[in-house]
Amino acid sequence: MSKSLSWRRVRALCVKETRQIVRDPSSWLIAVVIPLLLLFIFGYGINLDSSKLRVGILLEQQSQEALDFTHAMTGSPYIDATISDNRHELIEKMQAGRIRGLVVIPVDFAQQMARDGDSAPIQVITDGSEPNTANFVQGYVEGIWQIWQQQRAEIWQIWQQRYFVSTLQSLFLAGNIPVVLGVNVLFLIASAVMFIGLTWLKTKRRLD
Repeated sequence: MSKSLSWRRVRALCVKETRQIVRDPSSWLIAVVIPLLLLFIFGYGINLDSSKLRVGILLEQQSQEALDFTHAMTGSPYIDATISDNRHELIEKMQAGRIRGLVVIPVDFAQQMARDGDSAPIQVITDGSEPNTANFVQGYVEGIWQIWQQQRAEIWQIWQQRYFVSTLQSLFLAGNIPVVLGVNVLFLIASAVMFIGLTWLKTKRRLD
């Protein structure tokens, strides 16, 4: 018998397997329905990117420069801004998870902007228990700051300082538990259906 690949046998095997899948509803479930469902969940239902971040803006100064930068923040399609002059209120919202970060415009913002060669630092406060979201907030704020400075045709510097607030609790794990459980249940169902189908085929003596 020839050891070379026989395309005739391959074709016959493909035809046989296709007919077996068509005859068996459980094979349709394993081969078509469950892969399409998993493709939909991982491709559309689960989104690990942050496209619209809820960020608070603490206005400690109502100067023209501060309002211009605030307008640049609110005009970004990636930021859902909450503006307030009450620090305690914004901190409570961040602790409750209603905002993901806080941008503080200090009381001497306009004065430092008016100085030649000086910088006008802003403070960015994020939840350190969610590193990915904190990096998104920092990156978006830095990008908006740089674009705003380019529009002003001036070069300023943004200083970064990291703080850790131990009282904040992360809700990321709790929010993703249903998704993880749902995916695991789908895999378990797929495995169970496959084994049930194989057992049924073996019982009917249709398993080759």
